[in-house]
Amino acid sequence: MTSAFVLERPEAWTEERYFALGETNAGVELFDESLLVSPAPTVRHQDLSALLREAMLPGAKAVGLRVYLAVNVRLKPGRVPIPDHRVLKMHYYAVAGIPWYLLVGSDPVTLTLYRLDGDHYVQHASAKPGETLTLTEPVAAELDTAALDSELDA
Repeated sequence: MTSAFVLERPEAWTEERYFALGETNAGVELFDESLLVSPAPTVRHQDLSALLREAMLPGAKAVGLRVYLAVNVRLKPGRVPIPDHRVLKMHYYAVAGIPWYLLVGSDPVTLTLYRLDGDHYVQHASAKPGETLTLTEPVAAELDTAALDSELDA
């Protein structure tokens, strides 16, 4: 796992200042008036993200959704993370009312799908190494951990 640091500034970071930064190659997120800067994801992480996008795209399109790899998501004023595999953000997504959360382990590939239950997530389904996670919600998809690992190791 990569580490991140908070970029300090004498005055609080507002959304206006944050969005004025424009596009950057760094993972810059806004969390409650502070910037969180993370290093770029590893090659394995990027490859796994692309494979998951490819597997979920047909199901997403079928229900009028899109699949993005790295975009900022405004959860509320002053909180703009980039979705990734860091568990610490799970709480923020639940508070924002995001109904589904897929947690992905990358070496070896593991998948855990959570659904929102009130103000917190509960485990809905999972796939250990060598197993397949069959999604019916929020999109229909088959995520085979063995095939994903095989693609990553090719």
